[in-house]
Amino acid sequence: MIRLGGSYTLAPGRGSPTDSNAVENSSTRLSDGTLISETGAFAPGVTLLSYDLSLAAVDLAFKYRGLSLSTEWFAQNLSALQGDGPLPLSSTQAYGGFVQGGYFVLPQKVELYSRASFVTGEYGSGSEVAGGLNWFILPGRSNLRFTFDTAWLESSPADQNRTGYAAGQTGLLIRTQIIATY
Repeated sequence: MIRLGGSYTLAPGRGSPTDSNAVENSSTRLSDGTLISETGAFAPGVTLLSYDLSLAAVDLAFKYRGLSLSTEWFAQNLSALQGDGPLPLSSTQAYGGFVQGGYFVLPQKVELYSRASFVTGEYGSGSEVAGGLNWFILPGRSNLRFTFDTAWLESSPADQNRTGYAAGQTGLLIRTQIIATY
């Protein structure tokens, strides 16, 4: 099976990134992992008030007899930046992607995988190299699995409590998870 996909998102005239009640608000970050809503993210003492966001992505996936390979590339552009003080730029870009491969050593039961990812832009670069295994607990189903992985992070641009990533982190990350989906 081969899958090719793409997407483009344009959010013109977004409201304040600091309004936590805004429906369209999400955690948009610079290439070094800094939240764009943080005071000082773009200039000392200045808070971003509004911006436009565009994001394009292309993905490709391949599966055959227990072997899988997937990859994605993205480009993000933040433009029309306006703050409560002067900003040194009116736009900024970031690019990134990942590649992941896996193989079922026990068909539909145990998968070994590895991945690499990166993000780069005007505010810095970060990367990850990882490997691990998935154990699919229910035979023939993918909605309950145990995962173990080890990753080397270099200036992580990601920050999520649920995954253990912290922006700016460099070092070894070892995780175990039980993932249930319905």
